[in-house]
Amino acid sequence: MNKTINLPLFQMPDGSVVDLHRVWNVEPIRRWIEGKDYFKVNYGEGMHDTFEGEEKWLRIERENLIDNWNKVVGISR
Repeated sequence: MNKTINLPLFQMPDGSVVDLHRVWNVEPIRRWIEGKDYFKVNYGEGMHDTFEGEEKWLRIERENLIDNWNKVVGISR
C-alpha cells in the first residue's frame, strides 16, 4: 500500500500538472508539508496552524491526490 508521493509534480488525469508544494496558490495559502500527512494552513503573517475545521477536508484532498497519482502510475492501494 503506497501512501507516499516523492515527486513534486503531479499529473492530473485530465493532463494538467500540479506542483504538490503549491496545491492551493490562493489565500489562505494551503501547502503540503513534505514528509507529513497533513497540510499546513497559513492564515496571514506569522500564523501557521492546521485549521481544525478544514483539517479533515485537507486530509481527504491529499488522499484523493494520492489515489489519482497511484491510478496514473498503476499502483493499487
